[in-house]
Order: sequence, then C-alpha cells, then structure tokens
Amino acid sequence: MAINATANAVTLAVNEGDLLGGDGGDADADVILAGDAFYDPEMAARMLGFLRRAADRGAHVLVGDPGGGTCPTDG
Repeated sequence: MAINATANAVTLAVNEGDLLGGDGGDADADVILAGDAFYDPEMAARMLGFLRRAADRGAHVLVGDPGGGTCPTDG
C-alpha cells in the first residue's frame, strides 16, 4: 500500500484496531478497502454491517473476496 500511495501521491491512514463496531472509519475516510473478509459466517456478518454503515455515511467501499462463501452478491 505504501509503495502504491507514494506512486500516486496520496496519503494513507491505517488503523489496525478492531473497527467493526464503529461507523466504518473516521469521518474523513473516503475509501474503505476490504479483502478476504467473508471467509467465516461470524466475521462476514460483522464485516457486512461495518461496510454498510460506512457506505451509508458516504464512504466508497471496495471489496475483493474471490470465492468467499459468505460474500454477499448484492450491494
């Protein structure tokens, strides 16, 4: 991520804490990336709620989850 950010002259803010109970990140997070987040039904439920709350507050949410058994196909 750091190499890509440097190449594109953008700044990243990374929070490695458990954010899934929140509103989808800080109010200034415009984009949320999620990868391989739907591999487990319990994690999928938490992640989906988090990502929907983030999208509802205006964040652009991108999910990459190839073959994720519990990955929703709508939204």
